[in-house]
Amino acid sequence: MSKGIAAQGGPNPDDFQGWEHASAATRLLQRRRQMFEIQEQLESEKAEYRNREALFKKREEELEAKDLELQESLVKYSKFLQEKDSNRIRADKKANDERRITEQKDIEIKELNEKLALLRTQYSKQNVELNKNIKYQKYMDLVVESSNGEYSEHEDVRGRWLLLDELAKEVNNHAKFFLASNEEYKQRLLTLTEAKEGEILECQNEIQKMKTQYDTLKLESGRLMETARKEATRKQDRALKLGQVKMACDSIYERLSGRSKVVLKKASKPDDTILVLAKCGDVLADLMQIVEDYRATEPGQVEVASTKDPNADGGSPVMGA
Repeated sequence: MSKGIAAQGGPNPDDFQGWEHASAATRLLQRRRQMFEIQEQLESEKAEYRNREALFKKREEELEAKDLELQESLVKYSKFLQEKDSNRIRADKKANDERRITEQKDIEIKELNEKLALLRTQYSKQNVELNKNIKYQKYMDLVVESSNGEYSEHEDVRGRWLLLDELAKEVNNHAKFFLASNEEYKQRLLTLTEAKEGEILECQNEIQKMKTQYDTLKLESGRLMETARKEATRKQDRALKLGQVKMACDSIYERLSGRSKVVLKKASKPDDTILVLAKCGDVLADLMQIVEDYRATEPGQVEVASTKDPNADGGSPVMGA
């Protein structure tokens, strides 16, 4: 028998002790009986496996439902935490704003107090200065009275004097600028021009480096796209070859199923291609062994069977078995 049947609790060589002198047909019937017993045991194990699989699926559905409930609870809790966190951030921001406003107001109060103290000091000084300069007030009254109507108030005299004083200062500043500061401004302009030219050159170098990096990345992107295309083509070829191998294995299995009346008829077809090939190999090994045993015991009948028409209804006695 094959290794697969022996691994599933197949016939033990000790079970055939005492059958050395039995006929080939008797030994064949004994082997078939044991194969039927193994097949029944396999069917019972499959039924038990289907029951366990149903229980596992039911348990999996319950776990998925609980997982969905946990996810919904997690989403709600996450929203709750986000809302609380946003409220905390707004409260912290508001508290910081209030604290900053309070600090600013304290600084403003301090500055105003300092200004008030300074104004009070200035007020005291102005009073002293007023008492000292009262004589100038009298002088201004005398100027207004003696102006023959040109100045009607003291402010007119003061405005005239301030205007003349500002014009004199402006003339002096222009003169200093054009006479003393012309070279200084020229030097500053030259320094600024050189600095800006250096910055422009650095920007141009940076732009050139970025263009080089862009070209490099563009080439790398094209190479990666070509690699991805080749990989996709290779995967398609492998899938096509795998499909062809699977079709060939299925064809062998179907041909053996049409020939076999015991093993492959009652057994379900495996999903794995390797298991299909293994089962086909086991069946072929068993059939070859049966043919060898039959030839050894009944050589005359084998010769007569080989002369029959292969397309006859009876078929080959070996393959019919």
